[in-house]
Parts: sequence; C-alpha cells; structure tokens
Amino acid sequence: MIYSIQPIAQLAIEGQTCSGTESKGIGYTYTCKTDIGGVQLRLSYEEWGNGERDINCLEASGHPLLATLVGRMRLEIGDDGQGRDFVTFRTAVLKHSAPPHATLCKRDLAHYRECLNLDLGDILGSIPGVRLGTKEELLNRTGRERTELCVTFPRGAHDIPLRIFILTRALALLNSNNGNIEPHGE
Repeated sequence: MIYSIQPIAQLAIEGQTCSGTESKGIGYTYTCKTDIGGVQLRLSYEEWGNGERDINCLEASGHPLLATLVGRMRLEIGDDGQGRDFVTFRTAVLKHSAPPHATLCKRDLAHYRECLNLDLGDILGSIPGVRLGTKEELLNRTGRERTELCVTFPRGAHDIPLRIFILTRALALLNSNNGNIEPHGE
C-alpha cells in the first residue's frame, strides 16, 4: 500500500502553525508513493519554533482530487505527556458540492474497514512501538474527546505520521466516493 517514503531535504520554514501562530522552524521533506492509482505526495514533517509539529502536503499527483490536500488538512502531532508522540485520526471525506473538495471528519475503525477497505489494526499494528486505540485507552482522556481514535508512537519517528497522513488523507479521499474515482496518470 505505502511502499516508498524517501527523505529529500531539510529546509528552514516560516509560516502559520496548526494553531494559526506565526512561527519559524525546520521542515523535513519526503517523497511518498503508494501502489494505488499512482499516488505520489511530497510531504513535510514540520517542527515549529513554538514547539508545534505537523505534517503538511506540499505537492500531490496521481489524481486531480489530491490537489485538495496541498497546504490544507495538516496532521497535527502531539506529545502524550509520557515521552511519546500521538496523532488523532481525522479522515478526508469528499464533499458533494462543486468544485470537488474535501473536509476532515472523525471516523472509527469500522469506517476504515468497511468504507475504505483499510484495516488500520493490521497496517499500524505491524509497526514496532505503535499503539492504536481511543484517547481514553491510550492517553487517559476522560472528556468529550475520549472516544476519538488515535495512535501513539516513539518520539521523532517521522515515518509513522507520514503514513497516517497518506492513509487518512490521500487514500481515504480517493476511496471516499465508494471506489468510483478513476486514477489519473502522473
């Protein structure tokens, strides 16, 4: 499914973080390829001077719908308070209004399995140090967000949030139209 994550460069960055704060930092750029529809993404793992971290899509090819990911739908990376990183799953879902674009929604494991034909337990469970569950199970959260799906992983493991971005953004978007989206050549 995700067969290639290749580092490209490390660059100084400047802009807005996920919280909307202006900051400077370092962006670690990767080319990511899948075996589905010729999807190729250039993603940046961004470490901001204010401590925030995220994954940002810089370029996308393989299908016109992937353009909706560029500069949008960033994946925020958090600190679980115990020396590990975590991300919350938010899935790209195609809106039915013109022009075609997407929004992010919360989904459970059944959605990935039934609607997107992705078994996140199998995909992420095979990666050492990765734990998949709810925020209550993994982060001891008891508020409104306790049932949200998340994953924890070793601090600084760039490949894991890159993979999650591909699964929850690019592949979910292409599958959100019940498989009726034809791949587009590069």
